[in-house]
Amino acid sequence: MTLAGIIIIVIGRLLLFACGLVQLLVLADIIISWTGLVLTNNHYSRIYFKVINYIYSPIRRYVPTYLGGLDFSPMVAFTALRSEE
Repeated sequence: MTLAGIIIIVIGRLLLFACGLVQLLVLADIIISWTGLVLTNNHYSRIYFKVINYIYSPIRRYVPTYLGGLDFSPMVAFTALRSEE
């Protein structure tokens, strides 16, 4: 195998790892929203919400919020990340 092939494989595995981490974040957000847990206002929770909103904002442009404030963007993001594997 050539060096270029090895580099492409490594990049592909890193992307799959990153998708897995983002998928865990989305799953954690789904669980947090269902249980009603409130994250404290610290540095880590601010980073968490910035990352989550960065993931959800493109989806929220195309998926409308339904009556009662039901937001399907976490489920769409989770499904899209699952399809990448």
